[in-house]
Amino acid sequence: MKAGLLVAAGSTVMLLSSLGIVYGFDGHAWMTYPCTALVGVGFRVRQRGRQLASAGNVTELADSADLVVPQEPFILYLRGFEVDPRTRDTVPHGPLTVLGMPKLSEEELLVRALSEVAPVIAIGDPTDRLPQLGAQRVYYRRRGSGWKRIAGELIHTASLVVITTGDSGGLDWEYAHVQADLPLERLLIVVCGDGHHYERFRLRARMRGQFPRSELPEWPTVLSLYDRRTIRAAVRFDTAGTPSLEPLVFQKGWSHRSALETSLRRRIIDRWRSELAEGLTRPSGSTWPCHFDDVADDSPSPLSVQPPDPRSDAVTRVPAAVRGFDGKVTAYEDRVEIAYSGKEKGPLRAALGSRSYPYASLAGVELDLASPIGQQSLHLVVREGADLLKPSVAPATEWENLNTLLIKPGTQGQAEAVAEQISEHINAAITHPQTQTHAGPPALVRSGTPPYVAEGTHGWASFDGEAVKLSFGSTAPPAKRSRTHTIPVADIAEVTYQYGLVKSAFRVLRRGRSGSSLPDLKEDIDGMACLPAREQWLALVAAIRTALAEADFQDR
Repeated sequence: MKAGLLVAAGSTVMLLSSLGIVYGFDGHAWMTYPCTALVGVGFRVRQRGRQLASAGNVTELADSADLVVPQEPFILYLRGFEVDPRTRDTVPHGPLTVLGMPKLSEEELLVRALSEVAPVIAIGDPTDRLPQLGAQRVYYRRRGSGWKRIAGELIHTASLVVITTGDSGGLDWEYAHVQADLPLERLLIVVCGDGHHYERFRLRARMRGQFPRSELPEWPTVLSLYDRRTIRAAVRFDTAGTPSLEPLVFQKGWSHRSALETSLRRRIIDRWRSELAEGLTRPSGSTWPCHFDDVADDSPSPLSVQPPDPRSDAVTRVPAAVRGFDGKVTAYEDRVEIAYSGKEKGPLRAALGSRSYPYASLAGVELDLASPIGQQSLHLVVREGADLLKPSVAPATEWENLNTLLIKPGTQGQAEAVAEQISEHINAAITHPQTQTHAGPPALVRSGTPPYVAEGTHGWASFDGEAVKLSFGSTAPPAKRSRTHTIPVADIAEVTYQYGLVKSAFRVLRRGRSGSSLPDLKEDIDGMACLPAREQWLALVAAIRTALAEADFQDR
């Protein structure tokens, strides 16, 4: 009842406010400003009502064994939870939206198109207070690996699986089980990001051997010219397992059948129907065995700390990690990691994702709890020469911000305990440096994780930790057109990157090749003209230089 009233009230406010805007154009301009604000208020009220209405259709599971799998064919929608805020944004549908017509989110448009084949089910984010509009949610809010049994059961019984691109550990697990339990022609990969995001996902999939039969297609350069939607393309597979990338941004329209929805129908849904003419029901038996066994997690565990708790005298040890407004700092036995997050993380932090600091690369840790709330920080002091990203970043404050975490209120005690633990390990590294570098390369800060990808004017440059790969598209100069060039680290003497607002260039200098005899960039297959995506190139160059420094250490 309450949900219906909110939907009706919001729609009414939107309609009346839109009429007020139209009336304001007829010589009553003062009405346009408040009516425009009221359209937004009405939209939010309507969305809240729709969420409350959809909350009655979700499934809450107290235990993973409580899952009841639908008997009818259904489509399973898998994604990293970090995608939800981006697919929650509404897509404009032309001038009818201004007149109070409802707007739909990208997930709703995706689900509307897929629902023509079968109902869509998704595992809900356990932190949701209200379900996101779109797929029907199944919630399991307990911690632990119980969600894997739920996901495995749904993967095993789904007729079709739609999964987004991403690089989280949970998504990697889902990809592995989808490929083990499902024929590839029943899989659709939705690209939730730009070309840089997709190329990094594609190279990461190749490094992990996720698609052994056929490598995922490269990102067309022309797609980078189109709008800023989250969902831009999809990868589908034919019956032979060959992938093809289908753009979802070219169609235009004025109605609710928007570009995304129309493209999905024409490029995906209709072909699915024709190729899966035998039906959506998956055969029973052992054709696609269901795997529930958890893969052993060999990743190191963080250190533990005992923060002060004024509310209790109990002694509780917790992981040595502290969350802030812009990320999370975690202390391990051999290093400190900063994982960047939050809306205000900035382009450079977004390109890096995370940074790893061996204790021998740090000179100390500074904790500022005297500043006002919102400015309190934990700062890692890096030794001179230990961060090969620093010389390329200007101004210096931008580099300093990479090593700083803004502490949230209520976590000051945890931050003090983590800073003390980090300081102890830094002092141990200074006192006994052989324990940090006895059999390994010099202690250098690592920025980001492989693969590293940067977009050029006519292609892509990437680095997987072992070799630099330059891929040139069909628009490149004739000497490099449609060529792919791989250069192992052992053959590289240095890399250069020159940034300019109009012209930027990246070059790989081979051993025995002097910089004074370099050919023109249009003819040099070891060089690439760069788009002004400075942050991507800084991360790539720093990773290559770090690998070169480690290789030089091993050659000595």
